[in-house]
Amino acid sequence: MGVVGAVLAAILLAGGTYWGLEHLGAKALVPAALRAVAWLVLGLLILDLSCAKPPAATRPLALLDASLSMAGSGGRWAEARAEAGRIGEIRLIGSLGTDSTPTGGRSAVAAAVSAAAASGRPVWLVTDGEIEDGLDIPADVLAQTGVKLFARTRGTDLALVRVGGPDRIAVGDTLRLDVEISGFGVADRKQVTVDVSSGGSRWLTATVPLANGSGAAMIEGPLPRSAVAGRHLLTVALRDANDAEPRTDQRLHAVVVVPTPGIVVVADPASWESRFLFRTLGEVAALPVRGFFAVDRIRWARMGDLAPVSAIDVDRAILGADLLVQFGDLSKRAQRSNARARWDWVATARSSSPTDGDWYLMPGGVSPVSGAFVGLPVDSFPPAGGLAALTPGPRDWVGLVGQLGRRGGERPAVVGRDSAGRREVLVGAAGLWRWAF
Repeated sequence: MGVVGAVLAAILLAGGTYWGLEHLGAKALVPAALRAVAWLVLGLLILDLSCAKPPAATRPLALLDASLSMAGSGGRWAEARAEAGRIGEIRLIGSLGTDSTPTGGRSAVAAAVSAAAASGRPVWLVTDGEIEDGLDIPADVLAQTGVKLFARTRGTDLALVRVGGPDRIAVGDTLRLDVEISGFGVADRKQVTVDVSSGGSRWLTATVPLANGSGAAMIEGPLPRSAVAGRHLLTVALRDANDAEPRTDQRLHAVVVVPTPGIVVVADPASWESRFLFRTLGEVAALPVRGFFAVDRIRWARMGDLAPVSAIDVDRAILGADLLVQFGDLSKRAQRSNARARWDWVATARSSSPTDGDWYLMPGGVSPVSGAFVGLPVDSFPPAGGLAALTPGPRDWVGLVGQLGRRGGERPAVVGRDSAGRREVLVGAAGLWRWAF
């Protein structure tokens, strides 16, 4: 009735103005219609100044915590979701997935609660109480927010929290994986077995000692015959965990098995140069890097972990290397190598007689390595401590040249050549390890 009355009143007022008072006749039809619409809008606003909302707009908002803990061991996700549906309109927080299962990795609720409170609707938070930012919710917002708590009962849990290892390894190498295990409610467990497998084939097995339910260890062993060259996805799993949360009992680790050792660094004797280069190659190379150094005439050790190795293992690595990096005197062993590339640090050989002094190095012109020095303050790098004589051939390239005390003529410090499909690089400078600093 109010709307009909407003329509009639608007028509009478507009008609009375244009035809009753001003006597404009038929030409006032359009202005009168517009005036009637304006009077009608004004009348409707006067009739309902509160702008009442539809019933759906005042329905409570139920903010449902959809973090993984809600479906974890002892979680009450089904009860919480049913209760949220009885309260009002469900809004998931902590997840962007569907409302069928909780998939959120975190329980961050402060921003969602504050935004919901600003809507003016009643707000309820349905959660298990395991939230990260409860202290970030403003006190006035928290005071007007209802909370439905569905706390989960915590059971025992033995979790594999970390797995670390190489992403590339050569056929015949030793695989080493660092594992870390954390326990809850299993203080009486003294050890647990960890299996490493791929494609249904077990690669490694080890027993990890536990103290107060937690422990860490390195699992190592040679690659099995089933570890053919290619990509493998390793499953690292706890055997017989016997806990209430099986989802934390395994992790995945990707590794690429390559058919050759990749880069082999051999030093006889060991030097700072070989130590720093081995570490740098391991950080930047896309191939496995293996290193060996001579302890004495008959004993060898592996770079990195200093584990002893036999001379036969060193010879085998040299024979199958793609890139052989040579420090010191390895003439007999190096001659047997089938490496496609050689990197010879001439200045470290016993037969070399480098000229001592402060040799400042700089790019030697156009070469395959000249682009690596663009934009670098090479003239501010520490000088080399010595420079051995190198004689480049007519088709060789010079990567670096050195000047003694920044004076005198330039002498080749790094020379490279390609011959019969094999690349060879000779380094005559001593002390380049200082560039690492």
